[in-house]
Amino acid sequence: MKHSRLKKIGALCLVFSFLMAELSYSAPPSEGFGVAQKPIELLSQDPTRFEAPLDFSALKEIHKGTNGTFIIHIQDAHSNLSGQQNLADALDFIMSKYEVSLVLVEGSSKEATLTPIKELAPSAEIRKRVAKSFLIQGKIAGEEYLNLVSDHPMKIMGIEDKSLYFKSIENYGLLADKREAVLSYLKIIQTALDKIKQKLYPSELLNYEKQNRDKGAGFESNFKELLTISQNKNIDLNDFPNIQKLSALQEKEKNIDFNAANLEQAALIEEIGQKGGKENLESQLKKMGQMKNQKVSQFAFFQNTFNMAQDKGIQLSKYSNLISYGDYLKEFSNVDLDQVLDELLKAEDRIYASLLTDKDSRLVRSVDRYLKLLNTAYNIQMSTKDFKFFEDNEPDFAAVSYLAFINRKLAELGYFEDFVPYKNLLDEGKKALVNFYGSVDKRDLAFIQNTGRILKEENQKVAVLISGGYHTSHLKNLFKDQGYSYAVLTPVVTSETNQQKYEKLLLSAIGKETKTVQAVQGESKTNNRPLSALGKDLVGTKKTEGVKVPETAMNGSRLADLTENLNISSALGSRVVQGIMQRADNPPFIVNEKVPVGARMAEHINVANPLDKICWQF
Repeated sequence: MKHSRLKKIGALCLVFSFLMAELSYSAPPSEGFGVAQKPIELLSQDPTRFEAPLDFSALKEIHKGTNGTFIIHIQDAHSNLSGQQNLADALDFIMSKYEVSLVLVEGSSKEATLTPIKELAPSAEIRKRVAKSFLIQGKIAGEEYLNLVSDHPMKIMGIEDKSLYFKSIENYGLLADKREAVLSYLKIIQTALDKIKQKLYPSELLNYEKQNRDKGAGFESNFKELLTISQNKNIDLNDFPNIQKLSALQEKEKNIDFNAANLEQAALIEEIGQKGGKENLESQLKKMGQMKNQKVSQFAFFQNTFNMAQDKGIQLSKYSNLISYGDYLKEFSNVDLDQVLDELLKAEDRIYASLLTDKDSRLVRSVDRYLKLLNTAYNIQMSTKDFKFFEDNEPDFAAVSYLAFINRKLAELGYFEDFVPYKNLLDEGKKALVNFYGSVDKRDLAFIQNTGRILKEENQKVAVLISGGYHTSHLKNLFKDQGYSYAVLTPVVTSETNQQKYEKLLLSAIGKETKTVQAVQGESKTNNRPLSALGKDLVGTKKTEGVKVPETAMNGSRLADLTENLNISSALGSRVVQGIMQRADNPPFIVNEKVPVGARMAEHINVANPLDKICWQF
């Protein structure tokens, strides 16, 4: 611990010595909030009035709870420079507009505020230069960067359970160690399975899957294609209430005169401005432009606009088209997006079961779903719900069995060159997979417990909570159970995440190094995928890149149900696996007591130690 801290101090000293040779002292800029009322109180009472910082993030969801406390959950784009910078800018906006000061973070079990360190810097310019350098290197996160460069009265508090956190790092290291080899192997298996699908699947399903893979396709087009298949094949989906609600909303959208609504909106904003409103027409219209195709954000904006109009005594009845559009947005905001996705996947299962009429094609579908689940898991994108589904299905899918089935079908179809050799990577990797995602689930429970405690201790009703995206699905359910209101924000990212960089920092405490896997977490502005109005909001609830599997497949919780209760172990191949898995007893990593480099800067530097003050001197 001491050795690590002295190394960090030495690095800081070198950086500041270099900058001191280049820079002259300069005073930090003065910043003020300039907010007359207490908007933070309004947020705790009515979270739907929350306006997201759309220049830097996408608003995915708002939920109104019952306990009068509002959590702004920002998904952390780990070690992505653009994502961290936009996270800092989004947080800056939120703190300036709403006077939120409490930030809850993963990666620490105690206070992680860097304000005391700021006071040791000889100049604001040096402080900002060093903070920027550390942000680029991934040594600090966006909230820590903002803490160092701004004058916001921030308090950053860790919400981890220390023992669970270190155990999770150990499990992550075991999983990451196998990941590249496993993902390469999964790709080979999937390629072989896709060849079989071309022969066994009907054209409707092949076209549907091709559209799902098409980078230009959004949620709405896939949703419409699924409904079209169900109608053409007379497959009844009327028992899915949220699907029917979405269909009704789409029909209602067709009856809205958007041109008239836009004109009325501009007229209303101008009238508010004429009666002493704070923001002019140009700035308000710019906001609306940023919200295009983001219905959750639009609804919050409309709520605030209508509230301002009522405060100014403006009669809203003359803006009939605008009111109709506001009602439509309200209905959309009341749709439970998680339930929508669950129903869509159940509907998809029903359609596949209806169109795949023979045993082998249904087995292909089951294996395909399971492989996508594995791919999602090894890309560290699996939600807690998906993990529980994986645990339910894992006993039915021994690799030796489904590979035997795949190779048999390849032989029948004449694809001898595509035979997939058996490797024990998948079976051996299951232990690391289960241990890691099991520890994530336990960490989420600790997050909620510590969040409640800290909110009470700090006497706060509104706070920002920053954690990785794979925590979000479970956290949302836990928020609801505790009665919290919440919003979910995803920072904009403009470049891919260097997973190796993130993992090198994270795993340094256990001496692990991993190979590069590129991934993006956040709201991408570089993929050129124009999502529909419906899709922008719905895609935000899907935190995995693969197929998000509901808790139940058809009428049960097993993928095997898709094959009409066939014995998967025997049906998939020539060998029956009795569920006895041979696992190598790898010795556990020895996790030392130091916090991994880059987890939380505040946990490395003891401000009370005079040696640390050298960092800000020559």
